[in-house]
Amino acid sequence: MSRGPNAALPDLADPGALAFRTFLAVADRWGLQVKDRLALLGIARSTYTVWLKRLEGGDLRDVDGDKVDRMAYILGIYELAGTVFPDGVAWATRANRAPVFGGRRPLDRMLDGRMEDLIETLGYLKTASLGLL
Repeated sequence: MSRGPNAALPDLADPGALAFRTFLAVADRWGLQVKDRLALLGIARSTYTVWLKRLEGGDLRDVDGDKVDRMAYILGIYELAGTVFPDGVAWATRANRAPVFGGRRPLDRMLDGRMEDLIETLGYLKTASLGLL
């Protein structure tokens, strides 16, 4: 997508805002309800509400690094699923027989809420991208 010369560029000095904006876009694509968004981020509803309000002002510089890492993994999963599979959204939201998912949707594995679940999901996609599955 081409950006015009006057288009606002993301504030790279605010990785929290950049990551959260991106997370919200991915969560929308996956059709996630707020409770699922909270599970993926590992945060309380009150924190989510505060982040949404602060995002309007464009300042999430103090978001914990672990939360930014979680959002980066989620973006990586979304991006790689779309590269490896014809429909990455469908891949994330359909049951998968791979041992790492145990017949559940990859999204269900991620919604277990542990960082390890995100790491394992991304690892599966990286392996798939190399043709090693």
